[in-house]
Amino acid sequence: MKDLKKKIVLGTWSLSGDLGPVKSKQTYKLIDHSIKNGFKEFDIAPTYGFGKIDKIFSKFKSEKIRINTKIGYDSERKKNFSIKVLRKSIYTSYNYHGKLNTVFLHNPRNEIKDWNKIINFMKNLKEKKVIKYMGISLARDYYPESSILKEFDIIQDEINILRSGSLLNKKNNFKLMARSPLATGILSNKFNINSKYSKQDYRYSWLRGKRKKIIISQLDDLKKIFGKNIMNASYSYLLHNNNIDQIIFGFKDFLQLENIFKITSLKKLSKKKINLLRALEIKNYSSKNKKLLY
Repeated sequence: MKDLKKKIVLGTWSLSGDLGPVKSKQTYKLIDHSIKNGFKEFDIAPTYGFGKIDKIFSKFKSEKIRINTKIGYDSERKKNFSIKVLRKSIYTSYNYHGKLNTVFLHNPRNEIKDWNKIINFMKNLKEKKVIKYMGISLARDYYPESSILKEFDIIQDEINILRSGSLLNKKNNFKLMARSPLATGILSNKFNINSKYSKQDYRYSWLRGKRKKIIISQLDDLKKIFGKNIMNASYSYLLHNNNIDQIIFGFKDFLQLENIFKITSLKKLSKKKINLLRALEIKNYSSKNKKLLY
């Protein structure tokens, strides 16, 4: 049996404070606990907590962990794909962590005019052994031409039982990494119509009003297929999908982390449930409310 544990990458955005407060002491303990349980690949970014996560992970340099990071934002978290900004970001991360596993271009849309220049820059970083793999983390519903995508080793896309994206069922030369398995908490078993977010949480600006009601309706449809535990359904959907090479799982406390440790024991979803899910997705994304869906 394939080692499903290797498919798991631990995401750290929720540890940064960007999704609500978390104490640094707790973060150190969570990372240490992850490493001791054999989970040593992490997804980070200089934008997470304005550099907080970079500094914390630099303390674990001796643990031989694999650091995946992102480039494409300046120090004020504004998008910038100039070579000058990309180089500064890369080498700041390199100085913190040493050789980087995968470096992803972070959610580019129309900002990049000269793709060859960017790609050659990243290839040069591979040749210098500053990075091991070239990656791109795709912005929602924005897919560059296939001639561009094939230049990258790893593509990161938002994939869960609410959104499959357009790359999931294609034969690709690159590896596919799924992010947002719980749709930023929407697919957790705790989310409901009464869930609220602080103004410091980025979801505060959009997860409300009509859009929230439509998403709740989506979740009700999913529960008709999978039962109340749609969280495990989303985990299993990703974990047993042969077209997905790795999945990023975020965590914020020990309970969430322990649940991630256990997901490799989840059984495959039945073909019947998968077919019902695909039919539901076609229905949702052809509706008049398309822009208000998750």
